[in-house]
Amino acid sequence: MFFNSWRFYSLHRDDYNKCMKTVFADNLKALRQLNLVVAILAAGFSIFPIFIERNFSKAFIYVIVAAISLLLGLISRFKLKAAKRTDNLNSRFIYAMTILYYANVMLFGIYLGAWAITDTLAVTFMGFLIVALLLLVNPPVFNLCLTTCALVAFSASSVLLKESDIWVFDIANALIAYCMSLVFGWVMNMYRLSAVLNASRLEEERSKYYSQSTIDELTQLKNRRYFMNRIERYVTNYRDDDKWICLAIIDIDYFKRYNDYYGHPKGDEVLRAFGEALGSMQLHDGGAGGITAARIGGEEFTLLWFEQDAERINSIISSLQEKVRQLNLIHEKSDISDRVTVSIGVYVADCCDSNTVQVVYDNADKALYEAKNNGRNCAVINGDSLKQYSI
Repeated sequence: MFFNSWRFYSLHRDDYNKCMKTVFADNLKALRQLNLVVAILAAGFSIFPIFIERNFSKAFIYVIVAAISLLLGLISRFKLKAAKRTDNLNSRFIYAMTILYYANVMLFGIYLGAWAITDTLAVTFMGFLIVALLLLVNPPVFNLCLTTCALVAFSASSVLLKESDIWVFDIANALIAYCMSLVFGWVMNMYRLSAVLNASRLEEERSKYYSQSTIDELTQLKNRRYFMNRIERYVTNYRDDDKWICLAIIDIDYFKRYNDYYGHPKGDEVLRAFGEALGSMQLHDGGAGGITAARIGGEEFTLLWFEQDAERINSIISSLQEKVRQLNLIHEKSDISDRVTVSIGVYVADCCDSNTVQVVYDNADKALYEAKNNGRNCAVINGDSLKQYSI
């Protein structure tokens, strides 16, 4: 659509499209409010013809304008409510609603300025022409077309209905209002669009810095900072249907030997491959909240999740062990296998117990050392409500 693809205020296409997604939602909110104002204004105008002039045909026109405005306002409200996300708003719908709103307002202004009063200057229409679009952010060409059509319709009506010594001044004043409307609209829209763009860029930078502060650069998993905040929330804020908090600490067996023998670049490759394997675990249905995977330092990783069914703990840990086997990474310096293996310590804490982060972490760490003492390449699962066992 031509109006939608118009790039103004020196914005690149991506910046323009990004801004317009927010602008469309703002326009729809403004249309809801503006139509309500017009409805109240038109309804108020209908009082005088009914009770003072006894001119019911004039009152009927005002009521029709009020009804149309009220209907457009309701449509805008329901559309905004139905579109839960800004991306779901249709630009053509917004433009159509803007056209209908503007046509209704301009016809109201033309009626007041030309059709209803033929012997005085149309000051009312000038005000309508200037302010009708100032609260909406539209491309300049779109505003130009709307205001030009309104000016032509008003000029034709004034020439047909008024004396020449009146309509000449009407058209001259309308041209001044026309220019003011375009200039004011350009400047105000520029500031609004600039504000939207700045807010969007600030949000992107905030997300970028937040991501950098919580993501491990090598493995692309969550880092220790994120993990500690996450487990703190898990321990203190669980849902009624959550039964257990499960924490697994994973250590790559004899990883220092691997680094010393193959070199640190190869060691980084192992960490990245293991990070991908753990990252895929986050998609596993580990309870209602999913699984959080993190690298908390060196070759040490964690999995954290809420669980409702204790039998699924086995399934998740076994799945992790299978993913490690599928990596099939050669490790000639390992005492237990010629492939890279892991030791896992799992602690299952009852959500109803008054546990602290340190207690949960320390117990998972103890389970990890049990796994190492049992010969590595295994998982030890322990918990206050579970008898310790190995996989």
